[in-house]
Amino acid sequence: MNSSGPICGNGGKQLDACLYWYLFNSISDGIFVVEWTPDNLPGQVLEVNDVVCTMLGYTKDEIISRQYTDYCPIKDVCSKPSFLRTLDSGKEIDIELPMKRKNGESFIAEIGINRMYAHGNNSVVAVIRDLTRRKAEEEIRLKHERFMGALATAGAACHELNQPLQAISGYVDMMDRVSNDNKTSAKWVEQIQKQIVRMTDITKKLNSITHLEEQSYVNGRTIMNLERSAS
Repeated sequence: MNSSGPICGNGGKQLDACLYWYLFNSISDGIFVVEWTPDNLPGQVLEVNDVVCTMLGYTKDEIISRQYTDYCPIKDVCSKPSFLRTLDSGKEIDIELPMKRKNGESFIAEIGINRMYAHGNNSVVAVIRDLTRRKAEEEIRLKHERFMGALATAGAACHELNQPLQAISGYVDMMDRVSNDNKTSAKWVEQIQKQIVRMTDITKKLNSITHLEEQSYVNGRTIMNLERSAS
C-alpha cells in the first residue's frame, strides 16, 4: 500500500523530509503518531505508516480521521499514575493490549509508547507489533511442554503401579482359591478382580499416550483426557 509522501528535490529540507518518510515507512512495525490531550489521554491520530494500514485494513485517510482509542482500548491504562509518571520521565512504556482490525477481528499487540512533540502538538508515538504469530507459536511450545510433562508423569505412574498391581492380582488369585465355599467372599474377590482389570487398562493407556488432549476440571483447571490422548 502506497502513502503519499513528500516530493524530493535538491533542497536540504526536502531531502530530510524524504529520508524521514523513507524510514517511517520502511520499519517493519506499525507506527502511530497520536495527539496527547490536556486530559492525559490519547486523542486524534495525526500520522501512521504503511504498516499500520496493512495491519488494520484501513486506508490512511480512514485512520487519521478517527481517535486512537477507536483502535485500542488504552484509556484505563493511561489513567494509572505509574503510566503517567513513566511517560513524563521520557522513558518508553511497553504494554500488550488488544487492537481491532477493520473486519472486526481482534489481535494482541505489543505497543511501545514514547512522548514527543510533532505537528505542533504534544504527541505520543506508539510503535505497534502484531503478536498473533508469536502467540500462536508460544501456545504450540507450551502445549508441547505440557505434553512432554504429561508423558513423563504417565511413564512414572505406570512404572510405580505395575508391581503393586501384580502383587494384588497374585493375592486375589490365592484368595479366590480358598474362598470357593464362601459366596460373600467370592463376590468381593470378583469385584476386586474387576478393579484390577480396570487399573491395568489405565496403565496400558498411560503407556500409549501419543498427544495431549485436555478436559475441564474443577475450579477452572484442566486435566488430561486419557481416552483421547491414547487414541
